[in-house]
Amino acid sequence: MLWVDDRPANNEFERKLLRPHGIVFDSVVSTAEAIEQLVNETYDLVITDLGRQGSSDRSASAGAAFLDQPVIRDGGPPVIVYAGTWAVAQRAALVRRGAVDVMANREALIQSVLAILGRAPDAGEELER
Repeated sequence: MLWVDDRPANNEFERKLLRPHGIVFDSVVSTAEAIEQLVNETYDLVITDLGRQGSSDRSASAGAAFLDQPVIRDGGPPVIVYAGTWAVAQRAALVRRGAVDVMANREALIQSVLAILGRAPDAGEELER
C-alpha cells in the first residue's frame, strides 16, 4: 500500500494496526513522489491526505488534485482520502473525482482498508486500540 502524507509520523498508529494483517507500506510526502512510485511499483491501495503544507505540494487541496492524475484516473489503484472532518464534508466531490472512500475516523479507515484488501477481521475480532 502507498501512503501519501506530508506528515507520515502522524499515521504510524494506523500503520501499526494494519501491519498484523500483512499490509506493507511505502510512504511518500508529495504528489510528485506518489506518481513516481505508482509508475514504478504496483500497489493494491493508496491512502492520501488532502492538505500537504509540509511538502513540495504546499496546497490545502493537493490530495484532491492527486485524484485527477492519469496514473490514478486511468486504471490506478483505489484511493482512500484520510483527512480531517472537513474532508468528509467534501466526500461527494472527492468520490466523483475517484476516491473510493473518504474518512477522518481511524477505526473507519482500518475497517475500509481491510475490506478493500479482502482482509477484514472476523466479525468478533476487536481492533487493537
